[in-house]
Parts: sequence; structure tokens; C-alpha cells
Amino acid sequence: MQITGKLLLNSAESILKDRRNEQKNQSVSDRDLSAKKAGSEEIQSSIEARILKLQSALTQIQSEYTREQTRMSFLEENPQAINKELKFNNSILFPELDHEMDSQALKTNVAGSMEKLMKMLKETQVEMENIYALNFHAQAQNPESISIPSGLSGSAVRDIDPQRVAKLTRNE
Repeated sequence: MQITGKLLLNSAESILKDRRNEQKNQSVSDRDLSAKKAGSEEIQSSIEARILKLQSALTQIQSEYTREQTRMSFLEENPQAINKELKFNNSILFPELDHEMDSQALKTNVAGSMEKLMKMLKETQVEMENIYALNFHAQAQNPESISIPSGLSGSAVRDIDPQRVAKLTRNE
């Protein structure tokens, strides 16, 4: 077999061309990977922000619901003790007393408020559980993907129970 200079030169050029193409493909692949990683981090940040916002809303709604339960308890069990000095978390418990509302109208208002707050609680809890479910699904698909925000306790994150979600979404 004879090896000529031209054959050797063509082989060397072919090898160099292949290496350049591999490097070009590698750099494109690296850019794609970094873009995917940046997108994943953006999604993670968005999910964490939404979860923290939902937790804040849940805390506020629960506090308002507790206030309304306290009001209803006074109206049903101890209506004679209701006065303008009763307070809940440093706010007047019955501001309606300034408008001379009768106890039946007050009960109706409180019951309506409790119903509205209960609906809001259910909606917020379902949304949070949906986000957790999506997060767990994403982790099952790709363990390096979206994770639970670090500010959450382990007890706040649990497996989604389909019966619980069904119960929360029913209007009862």
C-alpha cells in the first residue's frame, strides 16, 4: 500500500473537519443545556414564589375564619356579652354594633362570611396540593428538576390523596 502526501493531507483535513464539527455541536449542546437549566431555575423560582404567596393567603384566610367562628360563637352562646370592647387580634370583634344591627342580621352576615371564607380555604388548599402534585410528577420524571422550596417543612409536603382532593373540590 502506498501512502502519498495528498492522501495523508486529505485524511488530516478530514480529521480536523470532524473535530471542528464535534466542537461546534458540543458548544450548541452546551448552550441548549444551559438554556434548559436557566428555564428550569426560572420555573422553580416561579413555583416557590406562588407557593409562598398561597401559604401567606392561607394563613390570612385561616385567621379571618377563626375570627368569624369566634363571632358566631358569641352570637349563639353568649349574645348578652356582646359589646364594643370585645376584641380579636387587637381589632374590634363586632364593628357592626355602631350601625345598630339586630342579632339575627348579624348572624346572617357572619354565616355568609364564614361560607365565603371556607370556599376560599378550599380553593387555596386545592391549588397548593395541585402545585405539590405537579412538583412530585416533575421529580418523578427528572429528579434534578423542580424541588420543594426550602422554606417548607416536611410535614407540609405529603403525598396527594385523591379522595382528599375530591372532598375539597365538592361544594358542601
